[in-house]
Amino acid sequence: MVRIYDSPGMTGLTGQVAPAFTRCVIRPKRGRAIVLSSNHFVGLGRFEDRTETFRPFVDALIERVKSANPAARLLAGMPPALWWTWVALVTPLFIVVIVKELVAGRVLKLPAIVSALIVIGTAAGIVSYARVLRRNRPRPLRPSPS
Repeated sequence: MVRIYDSPGMTGLTGQVAPAFTRCVIRPKRGRAIVLSSNHFVGLGRFEDRTETFRPFVDALIERVKSANPAARLLAGMPPALWWTWVALVTPLFIVVIVKELVAGRVLKLPAIVSALIVIGTAAGIVSYARVLRRNRPRPLRPSPS
């Protein structure tokens, strides 16, 4: 089985902590999974983007897997457990934080300002987050035409 999907990355208050990347997971019938990533870990908080060479490599890999084993499962999107974790845990958490801050009506102290900025950032990020979830839903892989 070969699965390819995007990971949204992570942004903190000080900027981007981990950039978005694409993963390709090759799970043989026996043995451990082989995980390939479009980002190369250089050092703490430092990644090298290898997207330009990653996707052509994965496309060629998928073609070779298909020709070697036409029955091989080719999938796109996050594994179902990961996808449902994002849907079931992260989405409600975003909603709870937004509602809590909107209902709180506190005097604006520094923690409230920081929380409000986080809520505004979260609200702005929900559209992007929903797109990532939609794009990464589990489904059969349809390789790009050669």
